[in-house]
Amino acid sequence: MKKYFIIILHAFFVMISCDQGEVNKVDPPPAVKIVQKNSDTSVVEKGIDALYDVSSPDNNYISMEWYRNPENRLAGYEIYRSIEANRNFQAIARVTTKNRLGIDTVFIDKTVSLNQRYYYFIRAFDDLDQYGDPSDTSEYELIEIPVLSYPVYNIGNITSPIFKWSFANSINPHFFVFRLEKSQNEVYVNIHTKLCERITDYKTDQEWDLQKLQYASTLTAGTYRWRIDSIGSERDRIGSESMWFIFVIE
Repeated sequence: MKKYFIIILHAFFVMISCDQGEVNKVDPPPAVKIVQKNSDTSVVEKGIDALYDVSSPDNNYISMEWYRNPENRLAGYEIYRSIEANRNFQAIARVTTKNRLGIDTVFIDKTVSLNQRYYYFIRAFDDLDQYGDPSDTSEYELIEIPVLSYPVYNIGNITSPIFKWSFANSINPHFFVFRLEKSQNEVYVNIHTKLCERITDYKTDQEWDLQKLQYASTLTAGTYRWRIDSIGSERDRIGSESMWFIFVIE
């Protein structure tokens, strides 16, 4: 009888232990949702993209972003990269939810080279070091940046400047985007964005006036900035950004 009682008691504690284990079970994080790349002509570009940075040897990095996972036990994200579309991915970085910059849904890849396609996916992990499923894969390739030359600084009362820049000698982009912004209350606001298709007289050195850029009016007095984005054969997947040039019209 005593032996039988001990067996029943043992079974009871096993059941409690199992039930407690089920109660304490924590599922791994869900798959990360990547922010989809929007058009290269969007005023605010989202998703994976080229990012100008003067500290880069090639003046561009690759920036990518994703939506934040909602779970309370989220600890961060691990970024994986490959130069092949479907294999040989390696973890290249971790972004934690407690990083000192307070940004946990953006990663800038500073270990990239020109004319090389990179593929990325992301996995979330929690404070138990459990990993979620991989996100969808994003891809991007950097090409050489355009080099701007004019207008820059104070250009006096010239209200219809000729915009001058050069593409790399080795390659001309299939398209480019001209961006023009004006400072309003110390914030730059887009006033014109123009996608230019490849044309027959593409040359290294470029000169475009406002009419050719399809901006109907002249520029008024104020502070402006402009930029050229080169785009390769695959829109939204190959490109680069020039630096911003600031100029003032009196």
